Amino acid sequence: MNPLLEQLQDPVALERLFHEDAAQFRIWLAEAEAARPQAETLRVWRARLDYEAAAPEPADGADRLRALGKVAVLSLLAFAAVRLPALLEVDPEWFYPRFAPLIVVGALIAYYFPALATARLRWVVIGTYAGLLGWMCLLPVDESDTLVMSLLYAPFVALSLLGLAFGAGQWRSVDVRIRFVRFLGEALIHTTLIVIGGVVLSALTMGLFRLIGLNIEEWYLENVVVWGLVSAPIVATYLFEVVLRRTSSLAPLLSNVFSPLFLVMVVLYLVALLTQGRNPVADREFLIQFNGLLLVVWGITVFSVCGGTVRHKLSRLMDLVNITLVVVTLAINAIALAAIVIRFMQFGPTPNRVAVTGANVLIFGHLLLMLGRYVKTGKSGEPARELAPVIARYLPAYTAWSLFVVVVLPVLFGFA
Repeated sequence: MNPLLEQLQDPVALERLFHEDAAQFRIWLAEAEAARPQAETLRVWRARLDYEAAAPEPADGADRLRALGKVAVLSLLAFAAVRLPALLEVDPEWFYPRFAPLIVVGALIAYYFPALATARLRWVVIGTYAGLLGWMCLLPVDESDTLVMSLLYAPFVALSLLGLAFGAGQWRSVDVRIRFVRFLGEALIHTTLIVIGGVVLSALTMGLFRLIGLNIEEWYLENVVVWGLVSAPIVATYLFEVVLRRTSSLAPLLSNVFSPLFLVMVVLYLVALLTQGRNPVADREFLIQFNGLLLVVWGITVFSVCGGTVRHKLSRLMDLVNITLVVVTLAINAIALAAIVIRFMQFGPTPNRVAVTGANVLIFGHLLLMLGRYVKTGKSGEPARELAPVIARYLPAYTAWSLFVVVVLPVLFGFA
């Protein structure tokens, strides 16, 4: 029996259930609403949980100036850090793959760092980030599989620290995790738009100077373009926080637009795969494409689900599209996992195979959980937003695996 229906006339008991496990409470609420859609108490709880807190009052001139000053300082510090190879004669090929992504994410961590409520949390963030930078310095200079895997997964560890700072340390909260996922989607889109605008501006600037006989391309690329690239995510964060006041919904909107297109593409890809007779066991590039496809579809689905609680006429259609997309992607991933297992048996373990297999298993399991929740919410008549707890609870698994690949995997394979 649903505990909400059992305690429907006891508001204190309902409040206690909510505070004990807010994520499970949302699941029970969806089930209870399907059984008692006209119950006033359930309608009140739905309004309470779905209520988006009113956006804060627009920042006044002084607040905006302070925010802009913080953006300017962080942008200049990030630019100076990225330009260290030129200033200290450090090998760029050694420096940039290891530190450029971490510098950009570190600037975003610094943006939210004052929100951390306790000194303990601040030292955790500082210590972990410093340890990550130190570990990057200790990795061997010579290129190896473990080095490549560490460089690929290190930004995800840094993003976990960003999530801790973004949520002011409330990493256990489902709502905070979902808001962080939404922020990542919005920041990515706004950063892309800023970069596109910067490309156009740069092309016009260099073209105009070329017309008057001044060749500024080398200086411009090494300074202005680099500064713009490292500053774009910081400016995008400012836009999301101060200008848009966390009300932008571009990520879920684009996810809903592209979900049907990706569904068609994935289905056609699967049909072509079956008809062309490609051998995923012998084709390494084929497996790489599988993993890239899986990541894209996972991101599309997650951003679509985490896009808020706004109901619209196409919500049920989008749920159906996402369900089908997840099912087809699971089929493709099952083929990829089978191919990886066969390669394990034939050629033995390597750092690449271990890292890719773990990531595939994690995403495969996550998609299975999402599919199960989709089916359950479909039966109860609830929209896909009830998947949010499933997504939020799974995020620490990605952090744990990223840490394993960055720190443990190189040691296990002797940094080979």
